[in-house]
Parts: sequence; structure tokens; C-alpha cells
Amino acid sequence: MNKPDLMKPASAPEDYKAIKIYSLHRIFLALHLFSYGAVMALLILMWSLTAINTFFWPIFPILGWGIAVGIHLIAYLMYFDKVSYFTKIKRQSTFGILFIFHAFIFVMTNLIIISGNFLIPDNIYFYWPLSIWGIGMAYHTLGFFTWEKVMEFEKNKMKRKHPDYEEKKIKILTKSKVVNFWIFLAHITYFIVLTILIYTVIPDLLDTTIENLNAIDNTITWSTLLGHHIFSYLLYFYNESIKPVLKGLIIHITLYIASNILIIYQWFKSDLTYFWPIYSLVLWGAIIGIHVFLSMRYDYMIKDALTKIEKYYEGADKYKLHSEARVLLICQYSFISHLLVYATGIILIAIQMVIIGMDLGDIIHPIMGWMIGVAIHGALYLIILLNIRGFWKWTFTFHFAAYISTSIYLIILNVITGGILWSAIAITGWGIGIGIHAILAFVR
Repeated sequence: MNKPDLMKPASAPEDYKAIKIYSLHRIFLALHLFSYGAVMALLILMWSLTAINTFFWPIFPILGWGIAVGIHLIAYLMYFDKVSYFTKIKRQSTFGILFIFHAFIFVMTNLIIISGNFLIPDNIYFYWPLSIWGIGMAYHTLGFFTWEKVMEFEKNKMKRKHPDYEEKKIKILTKSKVVNFWIFLAHITYFIVLTILIYTVIPDLLDTTIENLNAIDNTITWSTLLGHHIFSYLLYFYNESIKPVLKGLIIHITLYIASNILIIYQWFKSDLTYFWPIYSLVLWGAIIGIHVFLSMRYDYMIKDALTKIEKYYEGADKYKLHSEARVLLICQYSFISHLLVYATGIILIAIQMVIIGMDLGDIIHPIMGWMIGVAIHGALYLIILLNIRGFWKWTFTFHFAAYISTSIYLIILNVITGGILWSAIAITGWGIGIGIHAILAFVR
């Protein structure tokens, strides 16, 4: 990273902000590396002075803490362009960035497992996580090293099919297709490999039977979800006659049907008399209803969302505006869905409490407990709607929503239980924290 001129405070405020961030990261990394080296040296000294025919136990904190130190170091080198190879990967794709971290964590974690297995060799097991996780790692590796060629091929193909698409849109759609392709292949491979193991090796290894593993039920469940994954992948990336918004609805409805068939199947096998799948059918069904409404009115609502978004993103390209408008719509209608599910869920809980003879007064707990989650979800919607920027401001929005909703619940609990006004102590104590947060967010 080119360091800006320190002699120009008035003309280069962004440069000074970058310098501040760079300096803080460098200081934190230095402190982290020093703490790691000093503590590990101390542990090795303790081992050397006390070890009497004992294995080298400092290897575990060395490798365990080493994961955190390594991630911190890689992030620093990549973010501040200290290593040209990392810089190249950072500019290519998030897929490549994740590969670097994935590969590092894979190696370090398996070194810990292998070390533990050979230092305490009662049972050799290290090859299980190494091989099972290795399948996913192999696909991520293959995708990483073929990324540029596959991306170029898919981009050219999309340009030929859609010459009217913007370059940015083509790049994002192509990236999504390539990433999902590798995830799709990994899912199929995991299903095949683990299904074979469940019916062959694992029962003998665990000294049990296929029936005790519920192998058939697990196979039915996983194959249903894999089938839906295949259907969704082919529909979304290989069918161009259906609009994307309708594709999303079709995928949602088919998942709803498939999942609830599995849930009802499990209910038939259980000994419970009441029809507990009603919760999934009704609550998820309410979300499906909102999704249907959103799909039918999408063209009108996206225009309204664009109007709200344009004032925050002046000069942004068309694709950027549409992307932000879609995010706003998703947040808006996911919040509406949450409110609908919340109201419906409370009604179902009340009915269930009456059926099993519980005190209906206890419904205050799910009402208020769930309300905290709704309030935080509402805060997310407000952040997107009002375009609240800055770390301290948007975290304060979440914090304030949690504070108000939780405080109401504490007051109600205090009234129910009686005694001293303990809720005032908790609310005031937390209020100090929320006040500090408000100062950090707004008094600058």
C-alpha cells in the first residue's frame, strides 16, 4: 500500500484515515505476535523443567493459538498488500481469499489432530477428519487453481447469450455460477462417500447396526435435500425462460413441500399423538405466502425500492442500484414475514398450552423472549432503510433495539415476581453501556 504524504492534513483526509487504520493493525499484530511468542516460550520452558517421560504437550497451544495468529497475520499481509501473491488473490475473488484461510486452517487443525493422535495413540483416528474434510478442501483447491480459466470461459459464454448485460452484472453472475458449481459437486461427493461409509465401515467401527444409526432415514432425508439442491442448481443457472424472482419462489415452495413431507414422515414414526408438524406447515407457510405476494408485486415494489435507494447512491451504476434495492426488499419482507410468523406462532403456542393444560399466563415468556429477536430484526431493516453507516452507528442501532426490548421484559418479570425493584438496577447498569455507545456513535 502506498503511504500518503503526512504533510497534507487538509487536502487528504482519506489518506490520514488509511494511515490510522494501518498503524492500528500493525500495532495489534505486533502485540499479538509478541504475546504468542512469549507465552509459547514460557510453556516450552515449563515443559522442559518439569517433563519426566511426558510428551511435548506445548504442541497443542502452539498449534491452537497458532491458528489465530496465522489468520491475523494473513489478513494483515493481504489487506495491506504486503505480499504480491496475496494482493493478486484479493483482487480476483472472495473465493480465492477464503481458499487461503481455508487451506491454512485445514493444515493447522489436522496437525493438531495428528499430533494428539500420535502422542496418545490409543486409537488411530486422524485419517477421518483428514479425509472427510479433505474432500471439501480438494474441491476448494481445484476450484481455486482453475478459477481464472473457468471464469473466463463462463464470462464469454454469458456475453454471447446476453450482449446487453453490463460487465459488472456478467462478472457477478458468472462468479455465482462458478462458486455454486463447486459447492454442488462437493455436496454430491459427500453424499456418495458418506452413504457408502454408513452402510459399510461405520457400523463395524462403532460396533452397532445400520438400524441403530437410523441409516435408512438419514439416507432418505439427505437424498431428498440433495435432490432439491440439484433441482435448484439446474433451474437457477440453466433455465432462462423463467424470471429470477419466480425461480426463487419455485425453489422455496419445492423445499417447503419436500421438507414438510419428511417432517410428517418422522411424525408418523414417532409415538407423539399431537400433530407437531403443524408448526412447520403453518409458520413456514406464512413465509411462503409473503414470498408469493412479493413475487407477484415484484416489478412495482422494486421501482419503489429504487426510489428510496437512489438518494443514498448518487452516481452509482444501474446494477449497483438494483442490487441495493433488492437487499432493501429482502430486509423489508423478511421483517414482515418475521412479524407474521411471530403473531401466528404465539397463537399456536397459546393453543398448545391450553391443550396440555399449562397456565396461559406463562405465554408472556415466549411473547417477550421472541419480541427481542423481532426488535433486533427490525433494527436491521432500519439500518438498510435509512442507510445508517459507520460501525458505531449501526451497532448502536442493534444495541438500542436489544436494550429497549429486553428492558420491557425485565420490568414485566419484576412485576410478576414482586420484591425489590431489581429491574431498575439491571436497566440502569445496562443504560450506562448504551450511553457510552451513543456517545461513540453520535458525539464525534
